[in-house]
Amino acid sequence: MEGVLGMISIAIPYHGDRLKWTLQTVLNCHNLNYVRDIVIAMDSPTRTEYKEVCHRTRNYSKVRVVPCEDRLFVLKNKIRAVELCTQEWVALIDSDNVVSNRFLAPIMRLPLNKDIIYCPEYGVTKLDYSEFNGLDIGFATVSKIKNNPRFAMLLNTGNYLFNKKRWLDAVKAPVDNEIENPWAVDVLWANYKCLKSGMVMRIVRGCTSVSYTHL
Repeated sequence: MEGVLGMISIAIPYHGDRLKWTLQTVLNCHNLNYVRDIVIAMDSPTRTEYKEVCHRTRNYSKVRVVPCEDRLFVLKNKIRAVELCTQEWVALIDSDNVVSNRFLAPIMRLPLNKDIIYCPEYGVTKLDYSEFNGLDIGFATVSKIKNNPRFAMLLNTGNYLFNKKRWLDAVKAPVDNEIENPWAVDVLWANYKCLKSGMVMRIVRGCTSVSYTHL
C-alpha cells in the first residue's frame, strides 16, 4: 500500500466528434477538489475541431487542450494523454464516455497500490462487473475466468485509474511481435502488457461510469 490518494489528473484521449461527452466529464469533474488537471489530447484535429474544443472549455482553468498534428491513432494517443498529465495518479477516460464523482469518489477513499489498475464496477447502462468484486485479476487468475464473456468485456472496456509511471512503463515496454496500433482492442492490448508486467486489475465497489461506446 502507498497511502491515500491526493490530487489526480484526468486524461482524455480525444478524436472525432465527441465534444458533448467530453464536456460533460469536464463539467462533472472540474470543481472536484482532488482533480488537479484535465488533459484533452486531440489526435490530429482539424483547425475547426481544435478551435471548438478550446472555445467550449475556455472557462475551465484546469483543462488543457493539447493537439497533435501527426495521427497517432487510439493507443498511442492514450499514452500521450497520460504522459501529459501532471499528477502521479491518472484517471484515463474515453472521450465518448462520461465520468463524475460517482466514478472517482469510491477510488479516492482507497489506500492505493501502484501495481493495481482500479476499474469501475458498473458502466451504465449495460456493463456490470460486480461478479469480480474482491478478485485481483492478474496472469495467475486469467486462466480461471478467461471463458467468462464479462471478463472479455472488462479487458476492453477502459476507464481506469492507475499510477502514471507504473502504467507507462508497462504499456511502453517492448514485447515480441509488438502490435503498433491495435485496432478496436487497444484497451485489451494495454491491459495485456500491464498484466504481463505484474500488475493486476481490481474492481472498485460502487465505482460507476456512463459508457456510451458499449451501449
